[in-house]
Amino acid sequence: MPDGATLFGLKRSSAPIRRFRQRWVSPLLRRILLVNALPLALLVVALLYLDQYQNGLLEAQVTALREQARVFAGAFELALGSLAAVPRITEAFRSGAGMGWGEHVEQVFHGCEKFFRPGYAANLTRPARPDRLTGKPDAT
Repeated sequence: MPDGATLFGLKRSSAPIRRFRQRWVSPLLRRILLVNALPLALLVVALLYLDQYQNGLLEAQVTALREQARVFAGAFELALGSLAAVPRITEAFRSGAGMGWGEHVEQVFHGCEKFFRPGYAANLTRPARPDRLTGKPDAT
């Protein structure tokens, strides 16, 4: 169509066609969305970190419960061993002869070991400072 011609009675202009492009998101809306999205992202990151921290706490609690179960098992074994020796202990007490530690039932020794081992292990740690003369850790 030549310039100035009409199509259905409409005249075509010679000016370049400018298409109006509407902004989908204004700069102000972008800032508002960013300010609202940052706390949400921080919350998600904190929850992920808390989950890892909580897993460590749960693992420590399970380890402590297992150790407590070993201690209680030792206490029960010690008590049962002592109960098995009640007639011998009563007779030794009545006669006045006494009873040596080595005369107990085997359960008493195993129960004592299981019951007292965690306490001994916790208190028998090596000192942090070495002895000045020998360079070895202190024996105390």
